[in-house]
Amino acid sequence: MSMQADELRQGACATGQGAYRMTTFAAEQGLRSWLAETRVYGGVYLVGDRWVVTAQSADALTALRERLGGTLENGSAHAGH
Repeated sequence: MSMQADELRQGACATGQGAYRMTTFAAEQGLRSWLAETRVYGGVYLVGDRWVVTAQSADALTALRERLGGTLENGSAHAGH
């Protein structure tokens, strides 16, 4: 566990497939607010009922989805200045 607050908990782990970060939320609104803030950075998110997992690749999340369920959601694509 790397962070715990009333509205969310966050932890990280590493496996042979890569590093993962999971965040759980006390309410669906917290999850949606978090996604809205982080999507601007791009990436892919595995999103479930009040939880989200991030990883270094979409392939890693696709494999994890087979075990956890959820849906894959994309962040916004953006270019540097």
